Amino acid sequence: MTIWFFGVVFLMVPIIANGALRARGDAKTPMMVMMLAAAVNAVLDPAFIYGFGPIPAMGLEGAAIATVIARVVGFVYIVFIFYRRGDVVRFGATSLAAFKAST
Repeated sequence: MTIWFFGVVFLMVPIIANGALRARGDAKTPMMVMMLAAAVNAVLDPAFIYGFGPIPAMGLEGAAIATVIARVVGFVYIVFIFYRRGDVVRFGATSLAAFKAST
């Protein structure tokens, strides 16, 4: 569980970011992020659990490591998407008038 808990931050950020994208009406991008992470996990799980080439068989610890790697991939992908779009999250002060206009 220690290995798996390390990856929780890499799980929470994509969950929040995917929710933000869905709230904007974009359901395709969150689907792609989840599919990418699931595909990476599906490929790495057998390699880390049973061993493959230079990767030794690690059993349950290997499954946890593969899951964390897949979560990191999803995290990096969604952060890249947010960075590329530039209009999803804005950092900076908002005037009171702009705040009132948005409600």
